[in-house]
Amino acid sequence: MRASSGNGNRPSVPPSSTSDKGKKKRLFLYEVPDDPILEPKNKFKVECFFTILDTTIKSVHERYEQLKFHSTHFLFLYDIHKLKDVQKEELLQFCMELQNVLTDVKSKESDVDGRQLCEELAVLAPVIKPTMTPVDILAYAVRNGFAPNVAIALRIMLTLPITVATGERSFSKLKIIKNYLRSSMSQEQLVGLAMIAIENRTAQEIDFETLLKDFANAKARKVKFN
Repeated sequence: MRASSGNGNRPSVPPSSTSDKGKKKRLFLYEVPDDPILEPKNKFKVECFFTILDTTIKSVHERYEQLKFHSTHFLFLYDIHKLKDVQKEELLQFCMELQNVLTDVKSKESDVDGRQLCEELAVLAPVIKPTMTPVDILAYAVRNGFAPNVAIALRIMLTLPITVATGERSFSKLKIIKNYLRSSMSQEQLVGLAMIAIENRTAQEIDFETLLKDFANAKARKVKFN
C-alpha cells in the first residue's frame, strides 16, 4: 500500500505549468499608447470625417497637378490667334516642349515636329479669326489640307481623357465602375473615330444625309404617339 501510494505521487510525465504571456509592445520615450475613443462623436470624427477629408485633399491635389501639367504644355494651342504677337523664340520653346511631352520613351519618336509646328503656327495665326475655337481651327486645317502638325496637336489636345463631370461619389470604391457606365465614349467608338481620322478622305465623301435617315429609321419607334 505504501509503495503503491508512493509511486502514484511520482508520475512518469513531468507536469507542465508554462503560461503563455502576451508580448508587450515596447514603446520609445516619445511614444505613448493611444487612448481608446469612447465618445461616438469623436470616434466618427477620427475614423470617418478625417479619413474623408484626407482623401479629398489628396485627390484634389492630384487633379490640380494634372491640370497644371496640361496647362503648361497645351495652353498656347487654345488661343492660336494670339500667337502672332508672340516672339518666334518663345513660340519655338513652346513647340519644342510639346514635342518632348509627345515623344515616346522607347522609340524616341514624337507625334509632332516642334520646328515644323512652330512654322505652321506662325503662318496660321494671322489667318484665323479670333472667334474660332480649337475645334474650328482643326476643321479649317483639315478642310484646307495644310498644317498637319497643328492638326495632330489639336486632335491630341481635344481628345485627352477626362473624368465625368456629373454628380457622383468620386472618392468611393465604385468610382471606376460608375465612370465606365456613365461615360458615353466606349472602346468601339474610339476605334471608329481613329478609323475616321485615318481614312479622312473617304469619310469626307460619305453622304451624311443618307446615314442620318438610316439611323433615324433604325431608332424610330414602331408605334407613333400622337
